[in-house]
Amino acid sequence: MSAQSFPLPLPFPSGKVWAAIRHGEVADMVYMDRCPPDVPFHSYRHLSRARLAKVGTVKAGEVVPGAFIARAD
Repeated sequence: MSAQSFPLPLPFPSGKVWAAIRHGEVADMVYMDRCPPDVPFHSYRHLSRARLAKVGTVKAGEVVPGAFIARAD
C-alpha cells in the first residue's frame, strides 16, 4: 500500500507526528518528539493518540514542507 499525503493549511516544522484525519484533512496533530521530560514515552503516546482519536482517525507519519505524509499500513 502506498503512503497517503494530506496538505497542511499552514507551514509546520518537519518531524514525525501522529495526526487526526477527519474528512480527508488533517484536523490536529502531535509531534512524537515533544514528550515532556517527566512523562514516559509510552504514556505520552497513549494519551496523545487517545486525544487525537476524539477528533478523527489517527495516523502516524511525517510532516514535510506543506504536507503530512502518513506511513503506509
